[in-house]
Amino acid sequence: MVPPNILQVPVLVVEDEVLIGMMVASILESIGFRSVIIAANSEQALRAADAHDFGLLVSDIILEHSKLNGIDIVVSLLDRKPVPVVFITAHAGVGDLQRITVEAPRAAVLRKPVVHRELNNAIAALTETWRTT
Repeated sequence: MVPPNILQVPVLVVEDEVLIGMMVASILESIGFRSVIIAANSEQALRAADAHDFGLLVSDIILEHSKLNGIDIVVSLLDRKPVPVVFITAHAGVGDLQRITVEAPRAAVLRKPVVHRELNNAIAALTETWRTT
C-alpha cells in the first residue's frame, strides 16, 4: 500500500504517447495521487520540474521526437532532487536496462502495458525503500 503522505506529492509522468500518458495518470489518480502532471518530451519534463517539486517520477524510456530519452531526463532530475522513479517501457534494450542499474539503481522498471496492480506495488515498494534509507 502506498503511504498516505506520498499521495500528497506531485507526480511527473514523462510519456510521449498521449493515450498511455493519460492511462498512467488515471492509474496514479485511482491509487490516490492528487497531482499528476504529464510531459510528452524532455523539454516539457524539464520545464515542469522547474515549476513543481515532484516526489515521484514515472517515465517512459524511449521518447520519440525528444532531445533526451527517459533515462537522461530522470538522471538530470535526480541530480536536482533524489526521488523514487518508475520506468515504463515496451522496447527498452539490454543496454538501457544496464544503464538504469548504474545511473538510477533504485528505480523500478515495468513493461507496457502498465496495469494498476503492478504500478501500485512498484510505488509501494519504492516508497518503503526510500523511507527506510
